Amino acid sequence: KNVREYRKMNINEFREDLFCSFLNVPQFTSVDHAVEVYQNVVQSALDKHVPLTERTFKLNRSPWWNENCQKAKREAKKAQRKFYKDTENLEAREIFKERCIDKAIIINKARNTFFDEKLSSSKGDPKATSKVIHHLLDKEFG
Repeated sequence: KNVREYRKMNINEFREDLFCSFLNVPQFTSVDHAVEVYQNVVQSALDKHVPLTERTFKLNRSPWWNENCQKAKREAKKAQRKFYKDTENLEAREIFKERCIDKAIIINKARNTFFDEKLSSSKGDPKATSKVIHHLLDKEFG
């Protein structure tokens, strides 16, 4: 995915480039021409000060992560944004706390179910069982 890292932009240099551009010389033949010039100037300034960079995002790194986990995470984030808009709102705070607890419960349930099934499927195989246990304990398995 191509993204711009706006946090790294020097806003004063960007403003200076816009100020010194053709936007301050009102010699436009029409509104369409003005819009075209505006888009070109802003685009070239953005490309200069905040170039597009290729970013890859890893999603669902955990094999147990499922749609329910994603939905719970989304709901908690939504409640968090609502609460942070108005930190004095006690109802929003309670909803946020509830969503965080719900998210933790759903994620733990998904993880436990996944590893329970994994251990059950490797029941007669000591090597596979050992591998699952080492993974749970975050140990290297050679």
